[in-house]
Amino acid sequence: MAVTFSVVGGIEFARDASAILEQAWEPPVLHYSPAYLSWQLSFPSAVEMPAVAAFDGGDPIGFAAATARRLRHGSTNFDAAIVSFVAVRPAWRGQGVAAGLYRTLLEVLADRAIPVVTYAIAESAGHRALLRSYREAGFQIRPMGPYTSYAFAGRQEEAGSQWTAHFPQDAGVLSSLAPECSARVDRVLWSMPEKEQIAHYFTDPRPRKLIVVENVSTGDRGAGFGVYSELRTLQGAARVIMLDSLWMPNPDTGALVALLRLLSAAWPSSAASPVVMCPNLSGFEASALKAVRIRRTGALLSGYFCFSGQKRWPAFERTNLEVI
Repeated sequence: MAVTFSVVGGIEFARDASAILEQAWEPPVLHYSPAYLSWQLSFPSAVEMPAVAAFDGGDPIGFAAATARRLRHGSTNFDAAIVSFVAVRPAWRGQGVAAGLYRTLLEVLADRAIPVVTYAIAESAGHRALLRSYREAGFQIRPMGPYTSYAFAGRQEEAGSQWTAHFPQDAGVLSSLAPECSARVDRVLWSMPEKEQIAHYFTDPRPRKLIVVENVSTGDRGAGFGVYSELRTLQGAARVIMLDSLWMPNPDTGALVALLRLLSAAWPSSAASPVVMCPNLSGFEASALKAVRIRRTGALLSGYFCFSGQKRWPAFERTNLEVI
């Protein structure tokens, strides 16, 4: 039968999407459970985000979707999509299914004038397919730099640190910290979750905590979300602590270490290892991270900001958005 492509309800399709992603992506990868996908695809937004599926007859064989985020640049807040979850079941690869998924999804995003953030493994076939698909859909593409995965091994606090870390009682600190980051650091596309999105972050089916760091001398501060994620590995399911996103206008490694140290002990009764995985530490120099024993571990990703229409957008150097 001919392959067809349709816009679907992301939440309603989450179980089929989970099965597609589990078949398509080889371990080690995140466990894309129906609950996790439903949560990702139900982020509050003033703009409805699309999901699309490919079918061979009635058999679902591919999936791609956009999840909503509120972003900030300078003094301007706006809605955008993170495009991710693009997957094709192995038996249907090499038949143009991924290209059809992108074409269908991007057509809807262009019609709704929704700007896009997306990531790809640098220099991979998927990377090339992504760039080609956005160009063919009439999007302009702005590179937003490289994103290297790092790991931090928890250790005892070092004497003399000017930074303290704590779990705040009120997550509303992000409502003031994100504008502070945006005001102090130009050409960065900052995550700006407003009240409803902040609340939604804490409905994540994965355990999640917010950590705030403060400098006892200067009063400078930063924050980061940590999650206790489930991975699929060749040996089966495994748990790992991840730094999901980081708000830090001044990329100070002392602040980062204080935050990661507390995060590494955030789930002491269940964490198999105090190691924290960090998919997005953009803004920190590799040499500075090495000096505090934060090690590079994974593939290099490339980030992009893509948009259609007549609106002019600045050239963003990076984003603090989570990598999904």
